[in-house]
Amino acid sequence: MVSIDHVHIHASDPAKTIEFYESFFGAQVIQEIESVGRRLTIMSLGDKSKLSILHVPPAVEKPNPEMASIDHIGIEVE
Repeated sequence: MVSIDHVHIHASDPAKTIEFYESFFGAQVIQEIESVGRRLTIMSLGDKSKLSILHVPPAVEKPNPEMASIDHIGIEVE
């Protein structure tokens, strides 16, 4: 069986992004990780699926118009 394990996105306004997924999808923060000056928030979407949000401050990186806010999708296979 194949399922979506997680979706990894970039966010310049992490608080607003987290609030959006909490309000509209009932997502809950389950883990926050600090590494190399960046923060990663992992949210549960209620089933086994997770949302991984990488906080990218706008002053550090300018948005790349060729790069969508979805970085990657993790697939789980049995």
